Amino acid sequence: MKIKFYQVVNVLKNHWVTLFLLILMMYLAVEARKSQDKFRQFTLINESTNLIVKIDKVVSSSIPNTYLYGSDEKSYQILWADNMSYSPKHMCRFVKKGDSIIKRSNSRNIWIYREGKKYHFVLKRRIWN
Repeated sequence: MKIKFYQVVNVLKNHWVTLFLLILMMYLAVEARKSQDKFRQFTLINESTNLIVKIDKVVSSSIPNTYLYGSDEKSYQILWADNMSYSPKHMCRFVKKGDSIIKRSNSRNIWIYREGKKYHFVLKRRIWN
């Protein structure tokens, strides 16, 4: 069976929307995979972690987690922490380049130092002070 060029063109003409959607879905799947791989390289900060670092760059500040690069050239993922007394209240939106973060091992307390001021968050907790 020989397929002629005009037959291929007719099929493409009749099904262009389906082909476009298929290509779009494949593209989005590849991009989603790249995004997941990007965040796998970040070290998860939990209760047992000791961390003292100055922030070089906040990579993603989407609720609930914070992804950032420290001045020590390492990358960190900090789980959610909210302090309802601050604006913004979510730590992921609160931190910015130049802040220093101190979190001692076996503690949930996170201290952010900015321009001579000290801000308090608690890992995986919402506080009001």
